[in-house]
Amino acid sequence: MDLSDKQIQILESVFMECPNPDEAQRAHLGHELRVEPQHIKLWFKNRRAQMRRARHEQVDNHLSDSENDEIDSENDEIH
Repeated sequence: MDLSDKQIQILESVFMECPNPDEAQRAHLGHELRVEPQHIKLWFKNRRAQMRRARHEQVDNHLSDSENDEIDSENDEIH
């Protein structure tokens, strides 16, 4: 499913307001964007998964930063 930049902009805008649109909202979006509602559903599912991955990466990075700070402190104590 290849979407235009404009279609993606609209989907992103809707996603920020409602990351989990119901069937009627997907049908309306599909009609507006001339995309099958099933494709709209899949786009939102993929976008939510992408957001979850990004949140997990942020948590992992935060934990890594904390671990690095702890190691730096230990190294400072050794030297």
